[in-house]
Amino acid sequence: MNLLEHYIEKVISVEDVTEEWEKCMQEEDPNFVETDPMLEIKVLVNCMGVEEYNILWYHKSEWDKIQEQGYYMA
Repeated sequence: MNLLEHYIEKVISVEDVTEEWEKCMQEEDPNFVETDPMLEIKVLVNCMGVEEYNILWYHKSEWDKIQEQGYYMA
């Protein structure tokens, strides 16, 4: 399967879900501590002319890079 560019048309909302993410990860590793906030991002994207609504989970550092370039690969 090939990766395609998913261009961000509109950011609907961004929510910090670090606590929820940390609890989930601590089920497998009780010593897990998140150092980079985890975000839930609701977006409208365009991939090869097809617009779709997506809910994404990215670390803040990753999301900042995605916003700079205007797309993510999926």
